[in-house]
Amino acid sequence: MTIDPGWTFKANVVGPDGKPLAGARAFNLNTDWKWGEIMMAAEFAGGFNPRKGHDIVVLHPEKGLVGTAQPPKQNGGALAVKLQPGAIATGRLVGADGKPRAGVELELWFNTKTWRAWRRYLPRFIKTDGDGRFRLEALAPDCEYRLRDDTGEVVFGDGLRSGEVKDLADVRLKRGED
Repeated sequence: MTIDPGWTFKANVVGPDGKPLAGARAFNLNTDWKWGEIMMAAEFAGGFNPRKGHDIVVLHPEKGLVGTAQPPKQNGGALAVKLQPGAIATGRLVGADGKPRAGVELELWFNTKTWRAWRRYLPRFIKTDGDGRFRLEALAPDCEYRLRDDTGEVVFGDGLRSGEVKDLADVRLKRGED
C-alpha cells in the first residue's frame, strides 16, 4: 500500500493594498481541522488533494480582514490570498419570551461552499452584553455561520458583504430539530 501525501502549495498573504501582511491565521480545509498559529511572515505552505480542492480561509482578526482562496491547479503551485475587510454581523439575543439574554456565551462556527462541515471560527466564543447584544467581526462573506449554546442555534450568512454591517435584529436560538 502506498500513501499519497497529495499536492503542496505556497501562499502569500496580502492586505487590501496588495502588500505582504503578516499576523494572519489560516484554516486550510484540505488538511487541517483547526486554525493555524499566527503567521510571523506573510507566507505559509499547505497541502491538498488535487481531486478535491477545498477553500483556504485566512483571517487577520486584529485588523478585521479575511480572504478565501482555492488551491492552485498544479503541484507545488503558488497562490496569493488577498485579505479584505470582513463582514460584520450584529444582533440581540432574546429568549422565547422576547426578553434579552444578557451575558450568554455563544460558540461561533462556520462552513464554506466547498466544505459543508461545521468548524469553529475565530473568536471561538462571544458573549452578549447586558442588553443581549453581540457583534461579530471579520466574517468571510462566502461562508455560512452558526451561533449556538446549550439551548439551540441560529444559522446565518446569506447577504454578508465585505466591509458591510448586517443587523440580524432579534435572534432566537432554536433546537436543531425545530
